[in-house]
Amino acid sequence: MSSILKIFEDIGSFIGILITLITFFGLVSKRPLQAFKKVIREESKAANQEL
Repeated sequence: MSSILKIFEDIGSFIGILITLITFFGLVSKRPLQAFKKVIREESKAANQEL
């Protein structure tokens, strides 16, 4: 019985770590993604003005 609980504990720990990593990378990558979109938007405006 305790081995089954140990398995559930390990699975829960793994899922917790996975969710934490996904959240961390989501928050960290949000800012560079916004900056990248801003650069692309500015370059697009500049390219369209020349036409």
